Amino acid sequence: MTTLLAFCCIAGVLVVMLYPLYVRRPVSQVADGLMPLEIEEHYRSALADLQDTELDWQVGNLSEADYQRLRDHYRQRAAELLRELDQRASLRAAVVEEMRSTGVIPAPAVEPGATVGAPAGISRGPLRVAIVGISAAIIAVGAIVALYTRLAGVQAAQAPLATLPIAHAHVVTLDEGGGLWVGHHDGLLRSIDGVAWRAAPFSGDVMAVQSVDDRQIALGHDVLMESLDGGTSWHALANDLPGTDVHGAQRGRTGIYAYVVGEGLFRSSDATSWELRAAPLAQDVGALALLPSSDGGDVLFLAAGGTVIRSPDGGRTWSSAGGVGNLAVSGFVNAIASDPSRGVLYAGSADGLFRSSSNGSDWTRLPFRGSVVAIGARGDRMAVVDNRGQFFLSNDGGGSWTAGS
Repeated sequence: MTTLLAFCCIAGVLVVMLYPLYVRRPVSQVADGLMPLEIEEHYRSALADLQDTELDWQVGNLSEADYQRLRDHYRQRAAELLRELDQRASLRAAVVEEMRSTGVIPAPAVEPGATVGAPAGISRGPLRVAIVGISAAIIAVGAIVALYTRLAGVQAAQAPLATLPIAHAHVVTLDEGGGLWVGHHDGLLRSIDGVAWRAAPFSGDVMAVQSVDDRQIALGHDVLMESLDGGTSWHALANDLPGTDVHGAQRGRTGIYAYVVGEGLFRSSDATSWELRAAPLAQDVGALALLPSSDGGDVLFLAAGGTVIRSPDGGRTWSSAGGVGNLAVSGFVNAIASDPSRGVLYAGSADGLFRSSSNGSDWTRLPFRGSVVAIGARGDRMAVVDNRGQFFLSNDGGGSWTAGS
């Protein structure tokens, strides 16, 4: 206990002295709210994206215009992050000097003929690096312990609102009116509170649920149904798709996108008339999500082959969106979902739940314990179904998962 108290006191002093490093306004929004190690990860991620762009262009997967646009974007992002790292390094050196002058860090002994402030044979630069490194390590250990304790507490309090009477969930949708929808292997469930559920009056393997104007559209394996009364009654929707084994659909800025197994990616404005946008992929596709792009279109994401892939050009080219290093999605990805209003992408895997605010370039693990098979998100509300059919709801963006959250 005494050791822990001493550690906390030391960490507290260091936090006070190094406080300016972490509250200073970053040079760009790219590094807003990030710790130095996170900035380094983002920088490496930008370099990896730049390399992928170069390779895609060389093999003909990118047009000259798209290549120039993406290359410039990733170069600018990497430059901003590197500049942020340089400026923080300069500030760290200034803080170390302040810590020495106030006696928090003892001044090194001065030998005759030696340069004041540096032991013989050691330059001031390496000494600063060593001191700052030790201080950062102590703070990092404390932060990791605190984070682990918090996550353990959140996960211990995790509780489902209901256990659904289904074999396997495919999709969760939160509509604008606050309604909750779960598409599963044998049909569709609807709820207002996540506790009581009502089955839709049709059967089928529902893989997606979308609101189009005043209609609800359900899509899946041999399923393309429409409801005009909020889900009370349903009827088959006439369409010109070459097949209706739909594995994921979502409405975006440019229409409704749907991935049809064996046929490819299709787009429609009304869910009736569809146009082919891209050929089918070799990987098994389990879900589809969209986020708005900077040019007024849509960025597409698929859960394919156990990972996440993205396309910025309507499905013509695809690249990895699974992140890199310790900022990657881990485990086999079963589900993806997006919140276009916030530009956030979610992935559910056998290892848990992940969130990305960078179009899949890097990911953050959310405090959810379990194997996720379906996700839904709208604003601060998130819904998850795990591999045991348990339904969870969060009202704080995935920070907690209890009946009272």
